[in-house]
Amino acid sequence: AGNVAGLLAAAMPLARAPTCFFWGTLADRIGSRRALTISMISVTVGNVLFPFCTTLALAAACRGILLGIGNGFITLMGPMAREIGGEKRQLQVLGFTFGGGTAMSVLAPAIAAYTYGALGTVEEFPYPALVPGLIGGAFGALTAILSACLLSDPPPTPPPDPSATVGRAVVRSTCAALSSSPLPMVTLLRSSIGGLLFLCMECFPLFAIGEAARGGMGLTQQQLGLALSIAPIGVVLWTSFLQAKWINWFGYRHAVVVTGLGGAVV
Repeated sequence: AGNVAGLLAAAMPLARAPTCFFWGTLADRIGSRRALTISMISVTVGNVLFPFCTTLALAAACRGILLGIGNGFITLMGPMAREIGGEKRQLQVLGFTFGGGTAMSVLAPAIAAYTYGALGTVEEFPYPALVPGLIGGAFGALTAILSACLLSDPPPTPPPDPSATVGRAVVRSTCAALSSSPLPMVTLLRSSIGGLLFLCMECFPLFAIGEAARGGMGLTQQQLGLALSIAPIGVVLWTSFLQAKWINWFGYRHAVVVTGLGGAVV
């Protein structure tokens, strides 16, 4: 069971990593609002369909394609924070956005733990993950509706040079962008943060519910749900109210160093 859960947890980031550029390109072409709406529709469909997957291949494909490749929010979050908040308030907007998203990412396993099998045992009802899947789908549908109705696209940018959007020109421009300062350092830091978040949100629940005889904590689903329900409080307080002020007071470098040391200790 641990191997299956680990594979399904890794399916999303593995599928999302090589396709992040697609969402940035799509947002440039059709606007961030439309790109986010499409992404949230994919997430909604993935959450609703996942409980009906009866094989490992179907479950991995659903999470990898609809919830991994189809989830462009991570790519779109930064540009949209800049568009909404401007130069002065983009840190605050990004803090609230990242705080809410991280809190829900931590809270989601708690919701799943409380609602898994709510309609009966596997013998009584063959789809025990239906309730958490429908809850996730409802959040995705709500986000799609709100993004389509409330967000506005920025003024259109001039069309790119056609010669720079095909074939090897795309590869050359992408490599040039990734190798120009400070993107290599930003990429390294973002990769480190992604690893820490994956450890916290995906690996810890597996460790917590693992059998004590195999090195786990042996928590029940309800105990895990309670433990994960407490974590979002600190996440929201830090990212929504303290992080932006910390960066404004001490600068990005100090904030990154302190946060990185804290993550390494944990």
